[in-house]
Amino acid sequence: MPATSDTETTIQAALAKVQASGLNSCSHPNLSICKAAEQHGLSHQTLNTHYNGHQTCQESHSHQQAVPPTQEEVLKE
Repeated sequence: MPATSDTETTIQAALAKVQASGLNSCSHPNLSICKAAEQHGLSHQTLNTHYNGHQTCQESHSHQQAVPPTQEEVLKE
């Protein structure tokens, strides 16, 4: 599995591919989540979770960080 930032990029690429495939007559994507996940080396559960709009682990726990992500970026510079 790729590193975290690479994983997010891969997830976004897979989701873009699913969305670009269009919808069939049943309103399901022409490219299935499982097939897209397989093509990008991802877990289909992870891709499905993102497809359904859930937050990443990092996003859901950001309120628990001592330094907010925006300040963290400033400190990195």
